[in-house]
Amino acid sequence: MNSKIKTTIITKSDFLNYIKCHRRCFLFFTKGQKSNYQNLPNQDAELITKLIDEQNIDELFVDENENEGVMVGKYAHNYFRDVYQNTKSINIDDYSNELKESKTLMAINDPEIGIIFEATFYYNNAICKIDALVKAENGQLLIYEVKASSKPKTKYAYDVLYQKIILQKLGHQIAQCYLVHLNKNYILKDKLELSELFVPAIKYYDNETGKNAEEIANYEGHLFNDFEVIIDEIIKIKNQWNQIENVDNSSEIYSEKNTELKQGCEIFSYYNGGVRNGCSLFGAKCEAFNYCLKKYNDVDFLNSVFSFNGLKFPKKMYMYSTGYKYVTDLSDYKLIEFELNDNAKNYWEACHSPNGIFVKKEELKHYLSTNYIYPIYMLDFEGVMFGIPILKGTSSFNTLTFQYSIHIIIKPDNTYQSYDERRDSDLIHCEYIADLSKEDFRIELIDKLIFDLNREGHGPIVAFFKAYEEARINDLIKYLELDKNKNREQIDALRSIKSRIIDLQDIFKKEKLFDCKLFNGSYSIKKVLPALDPKFSYKGLEIQNGLAATEAFRYYYTEKFFLKNPSFKEEEWKKTQKNLLKYCYLDTLAMVVIYEKMKKIVNLNT
Repeated sequence: MNSKIKTTIITKSDFLNYIKCHRRCFLFFTKGQKSNYQNLPNQDAELITKLIDEQNIDELFVDENENEGVMVGKYAHNYFRDVYQNTKSINIDDYSNELKESKTLMAINDPEIGIIFEATFYYNNAICKIDALVKAENGQLLIYEVKASSKPKTKYAYDVLYQKIILQKLGHQIAQCYLVHLNKNYILKDKLELSELFVPAIKYYDNETGKNAEEIANYEGHLFNDFEVIIDEIIKIKNQWNQIENVDNSSEIYSEKNTELKQGCEIFSYYNGGVRNGCSLFGAKCEAFNYCLKKYNDVDFLNSVFSFNGLKFPKKMYMYSTGYKYVTDLSDYKLIEFELNDNAKNYWEACHSPNGIFVKKEELKHYLSTNYIYPIYMLDFEGVMFGIPILKGTSSFNTLTFQYSIHIIIKPDNTYQSYDERRDSDLIHCEYIADLSKEDFRIELIDKLIFDLNREGHGPIVAFFKAYEEARINDLIKYLELDKNKNREQIDALRSIKSRIIDLQDIFKKEKLFDCKLFNGSYSIKKVLPALDPKFSYKGLEIQNGLAATEAFRYYYTEKFFLKNPSFKEEEWKKTQKNLLKYCYLDTLAMVVIYEKMKKIVNLNT
């Protein structure tokens, strides 16, 4: 490995981001460089900070969960050892970074070794690590890419393609490539059967994988021939970012003006001179779209035509291309011409309204008084998905519910001035979180949930996007049905609970009774809440979003029950447990706030 490689290394993630869009590649590098934003041009610093803080760029660039991928990889090693029995294996990750390349080459030349885990190769400045490299006949190699996914998604083929190109450039012969995924239909019984859990998909360029695979095969030649050019371009971007000097003008990549905003991202435009109608491999809209919309087209996403809810991207692009950048640019007769749906019309009304809201007062008042009968239970679950099923009766990526929060409004005229007040005469709070004293806590959760959702009598159970809460109830019922006779009473109780669930989001999305300019076309609670009550905030919490909550629990549960770590840090877990409770508490309190705001708008006092 030469000195150039040591200073600038290009990874598979860099490559995949670049072939999607070179601007996305640039933004990807900003992810861990928050401290350097002050050295960027002002507009870049502002836009990138906004993308990270408001749109959560860390989540945007996540495809496969890293921790889950590591866990699945560990089990995959045992799977390959079972498939290739009596074959000696080596794990390159057992060696230091300086030795990985040489140890890989030694293993390839060692006739006694048949399986190489985490095989590491360098070509120019590009590095690749192969989950499992297996020796075939006549000196050829089999590439296995393992994914913590229940489907052999076509986009993963580019992971394999990157590895295949590097090995071919280095002179290796590739017999076949596989995408290994998890069998979503496998259900854990008494013992984990790896041969049933893991599924090696056919090689990515085979026609049996469908139309998208044929497109990949067509582009393989272009990517192979232009690989060095692509790597050089990525090095430019990476070096420019690392130097933080004249980033916007140091390359044509940044100085160009995208005068015509193209539909979707500029995927593969380098190769075919055009852009497809979206991209079936990566998605029609790049994560960096809002950044480019402002930087290269001087249009804020806020209240732009791209913020319309429920409209397909081509229609939004048509509006933009015909001169309409913002919702307020559209006149009322254009609503008919563009055939906007009711939600889009309501949003248009809110954007044109002096107070920034649209409301059907009488209809909303009737809806609230008819559906929200006291006591009102505000419910929120937190759950985590594991690729490797750990509890009996579960399958890959079943959601394990580990926490809930319930706020019960037992009479009208409740106020929420004190966010830290846990119980008063009007508002009761109940909660549960698994304490990790036992691996399977589902019965404990079920019993407490049934009690808490009936403690003040029957009343509507309110969720925000109720499909999630209903799915969690269904999961618990499915678990109880493993022994129907024993659990009949609990099954009936959960079905009764499910029948009482209503959706707070319906006020905005389904019933179309209220909209707000500040929703920016979204009906998620993270948009609705701050628009209705800017004072309500998750800032200051150690855990501020659902993804962070999930990953916190996943880490400690995995440490204790998957890895069985003898040095499990109980004190750290107890601290995290308290932080999880605080976060989930605010989720249901937020629903109380939204409900009370709706009541206030229509002057409903009962």
